[in-house]
Amino acid sequence: MAKASQAVGLAGTWSRSGALRPVGVSLAGGLGIGVVLVLASWLAFQGVAEDPGERVTVAIPPGTAAALEEGTEDAVTSSVRVSEGDTLVVLNMDSVPHQVGISTLAPGAALEVPITGGDAGAYHSSFHAGGTFTIEVDRWSDFLWMAVVSVLVGLPLGLAIAVVWTVARRLEGAP
Repeated sequence: MAKASQAVGLAGTWSRSGALRPVGVSLAGGLGIGVVLVLASWLAFQGVAEDPGERVTVAIPPGTAAALEEGTEDAVTSSVRVSEGDTLVVLNMDSVPHQVGISTLAPGAALEVPITGGDAGAYHSSFHAGGTFTIEVDRWSDFLWMAVVSVLVGLPLGLAIAVVWTVARRLEGAP
């Protein structure tokens, strides 16, 4: 039994005496407050100053239909990676209509699609030999941003709470 108690070491002794407890509780509390503040501000301002996102353009070049009939290599990318809030623009510069999903694009026409998380997937397309056009949607940008900001707000706040707590405890015990 003596070895088990010795294995606890210095950290166990500190936590039993209560020296580490204020720091751990303060850091956890600071992170919790940081998460609450970031979520509250995100919910309060959601849609107020909404970032319109980027315009991501996929152009179907002239001669695409003829090149596909000849069996040459695809001139248009078969997939695109976008973020929620972006707008995907498919521009038909070919001389023939092309199919994108359920939409038919006349020559010179453009299709603009505001991207949401539900838009990810493979769609029928007439401008690829494989017949599919894949949209990959990055959905984690808001979550990652909130997590980073929560840590950047919460850790300093937690450390400040720990310092105040430690100073206050020592002042209480001072003669």
